[in-house]
Amino acid sequence: MFATNLVKRIVPVPAVRPESSALSSLPAEPRYPKRKRADVRYNCEDNEDVESDSELQYIPVKVLSFTVSYAYAIHQQRARNTRPPPKHKIFPFMSLPAELRNKIYEDCLPSPTRLPENYEGNKEAIWLCFKQKRYRRTVDYVPSLDQGEIASMQYGDYSASRRASTQRGRIVHHANNDNDNSDLDVEEPEAGPRRLGPNILSVSKQIYEEAAPMMYAQTLVFTDVNAVVAFAATLSPRTAKLLRSIEIRSWQQTRSRKSQGYNAMAMLAAKGVTNLTSLFINCSMGYFRSYSWRNNRRETAVPKRIARKVYRDCHLWLEIMGSTHGDLYKGIEVLKLSGAMFDSETSWNEVEEEDKTVYKKELQRLLREGAW
Repeated sequence: MFATNLVKRIVPVPAVRPESSALSSLPAEPRYPKRKRADVRYNCEDNEDVESDSELQYIPVKVLSFTVSYAYAIHQQRARNTRPPPKHKIFPFMSLPAELRNKIYEDCLPSPTRLPENYEGNKEAIWLCFKQKRYRRTVDYVPSLDQGEIASMQYGDYSASRRASTQRGRIVHHANNDNDNSDLDVEEPEAGPRRLGPNILSVSKQIYEEAAPMMYAQTLVFTDVNAVVAFAATLSPRTAKLLRSIEIRSWQQTRSRKSQGYNAMAMLAAKGVTNLTSLFINCSMGYFRSYSWRNNRRETAVPKRIARKVYRDCHLWLEIMGSTHGDLYKGIEVLKLSGAMFDSETSWNEVEEEDKTVYKKELQRLLREGAW
């Protein structure tokens, strides 16, 4: 009887409907409602009639987003490529023999300026000229010069002619006949010497110690005193000690109508350029006469006037040379003048010994008096 009552109390469980399996596969409702955003439309109806040349106008939004992502990926890839390569891929430059490294330095450093065949001066020198770049005063390497350009330096006309012949770094060719519209047969320029590339000196200290003496041991020829000021202003004390030979081609008034000779020599003295074996002022520092209108035409020898001019412009450098080497007259031995200053067309070596003696005695006297 107890079993009969238990059977009566069991309630049958309803069968699972087939639709419940489909309902269970649906995603559950979110806990919070989604934010309602305004629809973004990239094709404005107001500008449908406006013609546009943009290539992105007809690219679908999905493709456009892919293009931007691809460009960003390329940018990231290039940024990763700037990292230094691993050690096993770095070229062992310093492991090369010294002779081979010196050959590489010669190929990287500038070649001597190409000069005319009839030029009587030093043909193994590097010529530098004054240049203003982005309102900054600097120097520029001169790859080649002709006879006319060299002659114009004596009067300070080289910089003016260089500015007139170039526009934004491009050489301007002027036709002789404006009515002639025929094609000009312009010859291709010959391969000139290597451009100034001293960037290799900043790679490491060892490369600087090996290559810097090779570059600065050459004679540096400056077209005018402005170039000397711009070059010396950026010299480091270590580089200043490496300079061996300097030549100046123009002492005349500069573009600002002011003489920069004193400033150039003062800059060399301030930077410590005292290891020179030759400082050649290969130009006229002025016009000298034996008489003076201010002193009732009192006669004064031309060599004495030249010595006073040299002392007036170069006394700072002469004094620093004497104090560095322990010889008051060391600068007089290193400094050389052009023979044109002594009313002669010859070089300094061919100036009469009598004029040289008068010049040196007067300059020595001025140095002795100035030292006290």
